[in-house]
Amino acid sequence: MKREKNIGTFIEFKIKNQEETIKGVLIDYSDEWTVLYTNPVDFILDGIVLIKNSEIEKYKSHSPASLRMNIFNKKLIHLKQQKLDIGSSEKLFSSLFNKKNYGFN
Repeated sequence: MKREKNIGTFIEFKIKNQEETIKGVLIDYSDEWTVLYTNPVDFILDGIVLIKNSEIEKYKSHSPASLRMNIFNKKLIHLKQQKLDIGSSEKLFSSLFNKKNYGFN
């Protein structure tokens, strides 16, 4: 899947064998993983979700100029400089647990 242009935008994922979609702001992706700030309801960002790409049925991106993205951009401004190393599963988890701003420390 090519999602590079969607990094930083609101996106929905349909996951195999799940009725509900997973929605949020796309942080990054690799061949194996997709990482996003989840948005379960309204304008709430409720942590980070890791999705194994092999479980994604389809995805749909939304306009970066939407009201939702304007609000999320204000909430995420302090995290924009953070970069995750998602070259492998081991690097991804290590990167998440070593970043204080992701709420794990």
